[in-house]
Parts: sequence; C-alpha cells; structure tokens
Amino acid sequence: FIISTSRRTEKQVVYFIQDKIRGKKSFIYAEFPGYSEGSHYPGILSLCRYILVTEDSINMVSESASCGVPVIILGVEKKKKQLIFDRTLEKLTEKGYAEYLPADKLNTLSEKITEIKEKKFNKLNEAEECARKILQSIT
Repeated sequence: FIISTSRRTEKQVVYFIQDKIRGKKSFIYAEFPGYSEGSHYPGILSLCRYILVTEDSINMVSESASCGVPVIILGVEKKKKQLIFDRTLEKLTEKGYAEYLPADKLNTLSEKITEIKEKKFNKLNEAEECARKILQSIT
C-alpha cells in the first residue's frame, strides 16, 4: 500500500495513521503533506492499480478520477446532512469515474475492491473538455 493524506488532514489523524502503519511491511510508502519532506503525489497516483479516497477531499477525488484507474470513494460519517460536493460525487459515480462506498458499508471494502479490480473506469479529463467547449464557442 501507498498512503497519503490531504494537506488539510488534522494533525491527530496524521499521527494516528502514522502510528497504525509504523513497521507494517504492507505499506511501501507514506506521505503526509505538511509533515513529510517534499511530495511525490503525482507519482503516487501514477503507480496505483486502484485508489481509495475519502469523500471529504473533493480535490483528491477528482485527481484520482483523472488517473483512469479504479477509484473507490469512501464515505465518511457526516455531522451535517449533506456535504457540499455530494452531487458532484453522485455524478462521478453515475458517469463511471468511480464507485462509492457509504460509511455504513466500509466493512465490505475488501469485497468492493475485488469487485472493481476488473471493471473499466472512465478517465476524468475536465480541462480538455472545457478547452474543447471554449474553442467551439469562439471559432
């Protein structure tokens, strides 16, 4: 496994993860923005066969979906009824960029990973699509 957190991940969460993975041979690399020396985040994404990302980081979700590999968006317990990005996450799953696993189903993660390994995922390329639309409207 390769693990990274968002640069906005709370300090106590980073320390918790670091403590839990310390000495575990299954983790070949760990990066914690704001706590690690430098960043290899683009390289991390390019190495992945599949990506697990929590729904509370829409930036990491969209970057993961841009890789074209299987992505599982992991639900988090919500204090509010909805996150501001819930509709975006729904669209990403509807259009085949990712799968969603609600917080109350995280105990089925290993089954979901097995399920998605052979599935073909679309590659999110919003910048190219946006540029194409702009060029069409001005030419």
